[in-house]
Amino acid sequence: MPAARNVITFEATFGPGGGVRTTPSRYRDDQEAVQSSLDLGELSGHLKDNNLSLFVEANNAREAYDMATRAAHLVARNLSLGRGESFYAKPLSIASESEPPRPPVFELSFPLGVYAPYDLNMIRLDIAAAERVAQARDPVMTKALVYYEHGLNLYETYQSAETGSQGIKDHVDFLTTHYALTLADCFLSWYKAITAVLGDPVTSEGKKRYQQKYKDIGLSDEFFGSRIEALRRLRNDADVAHYSLERRGLEKIRNVLKTAKDTTETVLRAYRDDLEKGAVADGRVGLDGGDPAVAAHAMSPAR
Repeated sequence: MPAARNVITFEATFGPGGGVRTTPSRYRDDQEAVQSSLDLGELSGHLKDNNLSLFVEANNAREAYDMATRAAHLVARNLSLGRGESFYAKPLSIASESEPPRPPVFELSFPLGVYAPYDLNMIRLDIAAAERVAQARDPVMTKALVYYEHGLNLYETYQSAETGSQGIKDHVDFLTTHYALTLADCFLSWYKAITAVLGDPVTSEGKKRYQQKYKDIGLSDEFFGSRIEALRRLRNDADVAHYSLERRGLEKIRNVLKTAKDTTETVLRAYRDDLEKGAVADGRVGLDGGDPAVAAHAMSPAR
């Protein structure tokens, strides 16, 4: 919404059973708007508020769409990592550079009555981090972000079910195996994100990396022992990898989910910061030939 307009009164809930009616007079000043030009390796782009426009040299619309979508998801995942809540990207339109601007060609809807406060400076930092990750083309970070995002999606589904959100509670009924599998999948996805960065100690090569990489990215021995190793032991004890559905093991997972989330985010952010220290190739690599295309994506925190 434009700055200093659209005065709205709405209900916002803070914590279990809490609620407040609030009327914000404005959302932000014009000069506080998030605006960033992006160099994403094979693509360039521009972000204004929550609208991301991406430009790519491609041979056809499908190729342009696939490349732009991958880049948009990468940006969204870095926003998720910074905020600790799911962001998503949805396509709005795609066009050749030689064509006039067109209205959205993809169906898109946003729910009404969603309360989502933003830290605009944090968003700027995460957008810049996404740019550096894209330029580095680091497969480890890309893979880790996918696992992290999947675990975050499951975690938020589980949280919605726990608070009794309409439609979600039936999907993750506490008396069904869906509840157990949601917990197990969530925990396992975050563990995979961590081992994607640090290495999987079940292999000899992975064990060497696992015992050293955390130091290389600036994490302490105390953090490794009390947080990372604790999660590894829990994973083995509860047999999460094989989806043990015994309630005792699941309760262990449930009690440590928030810690697992925080630990995963700390590891990924440390690795992302370490990538920034490394050498990033200058310039942008594009595809030869083809028609320049632009794809616009709308980005929002998932709710």
